[in-house]
Order: sequence, then structure tokens, then C-alpha cells
Amino acid sequence: MKKKFTAMILIAALVLPIAACSSGKSSSGSSAPAGTETLTETEAATETAAPVTEPEAPETEAPETEASEAEEFTMGTVSGNSYRNELLGIAVDFPDNWVVYNEEQLAEINGLVAGAMNDENAAEALENGSVFYNLFASGDEGINSVNIVYEDLGILNSMLMDEELYANLSLDSIVTELEAQGLKDVEGYAETVTFAGAPHAAISLSGKYYYSSDDYYDFFEEIVCIKQGRYMGDITFAALVYDNIDEIMGYFYSIED
Repeated sequence: MKKKFTAMILIAALVLPIAACSSGKSSSGSSAPAGTETLTETEAATETAAPVTEPEAPETEAPETEASEAEEFTMGTVSGNSYRNELLGIAVDFPDNWVVYNEEQLAEINGLVAGAMNDENAAEALENGSVFYNLFASGDEGINSVNIVYEDLGILNSMLMDEELYANLSLDSIVTELEAQGLKDVEGYAETVTFAGAPHAAISLSGKYYYSSDDYYDFFEEIVCIKQGRYMGDITFAALVYDNIDEIMGYFYSIED
């Protein structure tokens, strides 16, 4: 059983970056979110065809406003079995039988040296196109797990994309990745859920993981998307029992409560 639970944790952890990377693809597999390439080409044409108006172009001010948000990026913080995230406005207190990764372990996941888990390094990694893990926790010997990663959508995508569009564009890529990791009968859909007292777009997934030719266990996952400025936070809940997803999501609460 231990081997099966370990495999489930790995699947849950590996699927997270796909949600972030897939924001560059449409649900039909075409490149870039709807309108992204068109807008980019339009901007390029405007710069070429009308250089005289460039000083008055509103686009010259927008990047400065958005770029300043990168300096205000803040990670969530772990203290024992508790986690608090001011940027996303959520917090959680995990039960005692859960294991929550500390700062050193999170740094290793993110490819950083010990002691380098700070807002500045996280913002830099995000700006360079990486996703950034800010929480990893597992309970009941790996039967359940939670991960939180950030993605920097960039100036253009942050203006074009809301949580619902992000979830819909990510869905097909996540299903494909789960299948590539060995899951069978993978199904998924985008939905709206109430999380920490507020509605958010989410992706619901299920599949079967065969650990022998005729034996398998069910796998369930819910990815909640929270957008703040140019950043998207993906909170991924994974479990072997569907009802456990709702229970784990219930551990989280709004900081404002």
C-alpha cells in the first residue's frame, strides 16, 4: 500500500506545472489563449505603422503598472502544520497526522539552496517563466495531498485571462499529462466551486492508476484557481477517495473571516 500511496503523491505533484504551462494553449490544442496572439500581432503592427503616436500610446503606462506588482509578490508562510497566504487571502490548519513540507524542503522542490525561499527569489523565478511551489502537504500516509503553486501570467495574459478562462484552457493539457503518467479512464471538467468562502474556477479530475495488470486504485483531483493581479495560484487537492476532497478543502478558510 505504501508504494501505491507514493505513486499517487508523485502524480499529484507532477501535474501541477501543467496547469500553469497549459495557459499558453487553447482547449482545442492550438497555441496561445484566445486573443493572445492576435493582440500581440496588433501591438507589433501598431508600433510599425504608427510610430508618431507612440509617446501617447496607453500601452506605455500599462507595463509599468503591472510590472510594479511583481515587487509586491508575497509567498505564503508555513509554521508547523499551519499555512497562511496573504496574497491569496487563505489560510489552513492541517490535522496533526498531516506532514507539511518546511522551508528547506520547499526550496529543494523549487531548485533553490536552503535559505533561499523568499519573496524576491520567488518573484524572479516566476518572472522567468517558472512555476513556484509554495506548499506541499500530505495526510493519512499519502492517501491525501495538497499542493500550492504560483504562476506569473505576464502583463498580457493577466489582462486577458480570468480564472474561468485559465481553467478551461488548462483542462485538456492536464488530462493528457495524467494519461502520460499512467492513469487510465481520465476524465475532467471545469467548474466553479466555493473555496474558503468565495467562488473560484476549478478543474475536477478523476482516473484509475493500475499498479498491476488487473488491480488499480481510483484517483481524484481538484485544482482551485485563484487569480491576484498578474499571478495565478493553483491549489491542488488529490485523494484516493472522492469525498476526501471536500473534507480537505474544508480545512482552508479566508484570512478575512
